[in-house]
Amino acid sequence: MGFRGCILMLLLLMITSHDYNASMAFYMSKSSWSCPRIKVKCNSKEPSTCSRNRDCRSPEKCCLLNCGKHCLSPSDDPCAESLKTKPCSSPLNRWYFSITKNRCVPLNNGICPEGRNNFQAFDICKKTCLAFGHGEPVKQYKLGSKPFTVMA
Repeated sequence: MGFRGCILMLLLLMITSHDYNASMAFYMSKSSWSCPRIKVKCNSKEPSTCSRNRDCRSPEKCCLLNCGKHCLSPSDDPCAESLKTKPCSSPLNRWYFSITKNRCVPLNNGICPEGRNNFQAFDICKKTCLAFGHGEPVKQYKLGSKPFTVMA
């Protein structure tokens, strides 16, 4: 049996094994997706939930998000999360991305956000959500017959 036959046999064993999800998790962990590269200037460091990729479940990676590190999977989109809030007494100036308005919106004082759709500054909210494909397009161009948008 040649190299190709060995690979096919290994794939067949993975698919027919009882632990199919673990086999697929191993495969997905080797995939080529990477954390979005978002350059922002943080006012203060946020609490992190991970410090390196092995702190996260496969296929998640430990990514810099809103001035702290958090586990993200390839399908995660913090800007699409619904806003979760709780009342609080400390006046915080925070921002969240509104899907319906397609822009970053400030939170009122006395409301503390929870979850990942929660940013310490407008610029951080805007740059993060643009990296995830949200926000106002700057200019639309045509490449051949297909339009494409450049985001700022």
